[in-house]
Amino acid sequence: MKRIENKAEGKDTKIKNFKTLRHGSYAVLITVIVIVVALVINILATMVVNRFPVDLDLTANQDYSISDKNIDYIREVAHPVTITLCVGEGDYDVTNAAGTAQYLYDQQNVIDSTGGRYLQQVDAMLREYTQYNSNITLQYSDPQLPAFTDIQQRFSDQQIGYGYILVESTFEVDGQMVERNRVIALDDMFQLESIPLDAYGMYVYYHITGSNLETELTSAIYSVTSDETTQVLFIAGHSSEEDITALQTMMEHNNYAFSTLDNLINEDIPEETDIVLITAPTSDYSGEELAKLDAFLENDGQRGKTLLFFGSAASPDLPNFYDFLDEWGIHASAGTLYETDSYSGSETAMMLQNSQSDYTASVNDTTYEYVGQDCLPMTVGFDSQGNRTTTQLIATNDTVVVRPAGVGDEFNPDNATKGTYAAGIVSKDTIYAENMAERNSYVIAFSSIDFIGEAWNSYPTVGNNELVLSAVNTVMGRDADDITISTRTINTLTFTQDSGLSRFMVILFMIVLPVAVLATGVIIWVWRRRR
Repeated sequence: MKRIENKAEGKDTKIKNFKTLRHGSYAVLITVIVIVVALVINILATMVVNRFPVDLDLTANQDYSISDKNIDYIREVAHPVTITLCVGEGDYDVTNAAGTAQYLYDQQNVIDSTGGRYLQQVDAMLREYTQYNSNITLQYSDPQLPAFTDIQQRFSDQQIGYGYILVESTFEVDGQMVERNRVIALDDMFQLESIPLDAYGMYVYYHITGSNLETELTSAIYSVTSDETTQVLFIAGHSSEEDITALQTMMEHNNYAFSTLDNLINEDIPEETDIVLITAPTSDYSGEELAKLDAFLENDGQRGKTLLFFGSAASPDLPNFYDFLDEWGIHASAGTLYETDSYSGSETAMMLQNSQSDYTASVNDTTYEYVGQDCLPMTVGFDSQGNRTTTQLIATNDTVVVRPAGVGDEFNPDNATKGTYAAGIVSKDTIYAENMAERNSYVIAFSSIDFIGEAWNSYPTVGNNELVLSAVNTVMGRDADDITISTRTINTLTFTQDSGLSRFMVILFMIVLPVAVLATGVIIWVWRRRR
């Protein structure tokens, strides 16, 4: 009997051991499954974070996020784009941004009164661009380190400083590899208010009042990835040897290709030409040459062509060419503009005022200054006549007089009549196709070749060439080059969160998730007890 009981007890022990082993195996299996699932979730989460924009922007105005209207364009970028932020990696993060802001003040007189939050915004937005499109990559390179040398060589013709953004793309067009780049300087990406440090304004610092980064960056990406190239033909025959390198370099970086025609007497304008460039003529044009310019602009009734002209007070009288301009509503004459107000310039060098037209939309909200020198007297001949309408781009102050041609040091400005003169004019010639589609040709005239020269445009605060490029981009129909997104201003006093989103986050993480975890635990405990 005792033996039977012992056998029964042994059997019970085996059963208990088996159950223990079974439950232990289940526990081990569940633990392994949980670990594997956790690893898979972690890997997937990392991939999602690296590929998609999952950061939460809790600011009321979405200060650190890309605008919805911009996202669709970014997703469609088909060519590879490399964005280089010219700082050390981590310089703009939340830990170091305040110190970097102080460095920018010490080195470049730029003040971020938000304690570096504008810099954090730059870093956050650049990262978000890469998350919307795998063709866009971001890298960091400190200009003060040796590794920056290679980048400096690629941009040897441009000024690059700490905090600048470089946008580059290399791809194939019609069997040819093309390399394009754009530089976004601090005064491009930020709205800067200049504040004098002394009574004379000799020393200034620049206070960041808003961010234009999204507009500038998307415009740069469009520029370097566009398959379209606009053909510019420089007429060398009558033009002086004034340096147009500064403007040419900027335009080439924006998909404009330059070629040269010796003269219009023995050669014709190639059919593929989009823009004819004439600068500071040293002699007048003949009737035959002007007829070729007329034919170019008419384009067999199709329009779609542009003449870009830069005058010079040093040019002789050009009656034929000036008559040609008069037909387009642009009145020019011999002589030199002379500034009588010492606060607005110095004799033949003078400050100019942007007329805030639609043609210059991309620079209308900037803090650029505009300077003219040795300007030709130029005024708007008519506002509208026949198919042609004119728009003033930029003008002098009302304290300017005309020094007649041939008059030297004996000129007395007090005896001359003061007034305002145009320094830049666009004239548009419009016809309508059978489907009522508008077709236009343009003449753009600036009164000074010095307006686009290196002497003035080497100053980062001078936007002469930027204004020219804006006007040319507009008449060429490059709407994306003038992508404009509202300026972002970060509150300098508080970090303002969206209250609705904040409440949602509190409820989600402090109530919903804890309750869900607790309920899951209770259900598992009850299920195991009943088994």
